[in-house]
Amino acid sequence: MAILDTIRSWLADPSTNPLLAVDQKISPAMASFFRSQFIYWLSVAREFFVDFASTVILNGIRMAIQSLLFFVSVFLLLLYGEKLKEEVFLRIPFLSIRRHDARLSSVTFDTLHVIYVAQVAIAVLTFFISLPVFYLLGYGNILFYSFFAAFCELIPVFGSTVAFVLIGAYALALGDLQGVLILFFLGYIGVAALPEIFIRPVLMGRRAHVHPVVMFIGFMGGILTMGIAGFVLGPLILVLLITSYRIYREEDSGTACVPG
Repeated sequence: MAILDTIRSWLADPSTNPLLAVDQKISPAMASFFRSQFIYWLSVAREFFVDFASTVILNGIRMAIQSLLFFVSVFLLLLYGEKLKEEVFLRIPFLSIRRHDARLSSVTFDTLHVIYVAQVAIAVLTFFISLPVFYLLGYGNILFYSFFAAFCELIPVFGSTVAFVLIGAYALALGDLQGVLILFFLGYIGVAALPEIFIRPVLMGRRAHVHPVVMFIGFMGGILTMGIAGFVLGPLILVLLITSYRIYREEDSGTACVPG
């Protein structure tokens, strides 16, 4: 919240930082519009963190129980999931669903691989390689900044870039050009960009066909509607619906080609 307040104060009055003051010769009206818009977004973000902290404090026990039940459920499904699937499919009367079992199982496996292996593994890697970057930055709270970057890495499409942009704006608001350079070259290029270019393709392998936008919508929609379980169920349900629709279209096209 202190970071957001510092950036908001700088945007509200850029003259407080002569080194980075907005050039009024470009377009005063446009500069004022963008400043007011960014200030509004920062206010919304600040309230989100306030509400989030209050929610965690007031509902900590309930959220802990939900998290425990979620991970126990995942463990049991990993242990007995194959047997359970066979028993369920034996009792499904529709032969067409059984026929497409392999395809649906494949996309399910691919989606879970992307979630657990690619997303989580890169997030953990981001945490550790962020530590020396934020140590050199010299702002203290090294574990907080590194965890924040790792948490943002769980967001598909944007990744830890969100964290480095926000902290970079904070460095700009403080007039710390050295910090901006550290965050850009070591943070953005070294921590955010390079793992996405070299490590993610290796971890995802053939499963890279799960589109990042689909994952993003699934993550966000799942978390907003189902809580922590939506982190897994959201993208999984979305991918299964898309695959089922494609199967339906393929079968419908095949039926239409058969002579009456």
